[in-house]
Amino acid sequence: MISPHPNTEQELLMKANALYGKTLGEIANMVNLSVPPDLLKNKGFVGELIELCLGAHKKNKNLPLPDFENLGIELKTVPVFDGRPTESTHVCSAALKRNAGEQWKNSRVFRKLEKVLWVPIQADNKIQLSQRVVGRAFLWSPSAEDERILRSDWEEHMDLITLGRFAELHGERGEYLQIRPKGRNSNSKGLSTSELGEPSITLPRGFYLRQSFTEKIIKCSSSR
Repeated sequence: MISPHPNTEQELLMKANALYGKTLGEIANMVNLSVPPDLLKNKGFVGELIELCLGAHKKNKNLPLPDFENLGIELKTVPVFDGRPTESTHVCSAALKRNAGEQWKNSRVFRKLEKVLWVPIQADNKIQLSQRVVGRAFLWSPSAEDERILRSDWEEHMDLITLGRFAELHGERGEYLQIRPKGRNSNSKGLSTSELGEPSITLPRGFYLRQSFTEKIIKCSSSR
């Protein structure tokens, strides 16, 4: 059973709060799904399950639209162990050719991060996936200082993309926002533009929020 789309922010929060404290197995039963034994070959399962239960819009993944398009809210499930995220958080794919006129406010990254519903998920490997518990969801938008840093990171990455300096796009660059390879394996390739302005082939990449930043977001939410 697919949950209807929420029409208001309050309705979305009500749906999310209804999942608090439930196991992934219990939630999967609500929509007649089976939980896989692990996430090795099913990495997107948890996010897709929560999307289904909350009534997120099905959309073209290549479009820079939030999951709850009518509300302008993106959904991010974050695996958490002992109060800390266990991995960086994928934001969106990185176009390796900058669009003319693209600025921070109309970028994919900004649209995905303008308002986010975070849903923490228990990430203890000693606990079977179906028995892991969903934490308390919360809405978040970047503060003025957060946005300043995110924008600075984005502009630095995009300058390198514009110049075709892809070798300099690595995980150590960026205070909050990093770019990392994103593909099924090292053989995955995507179209880009070289330093000489010519079409070239390179690894697909994605924008990710650093674990340290998502940890800060989670800690701030718990102190409210």
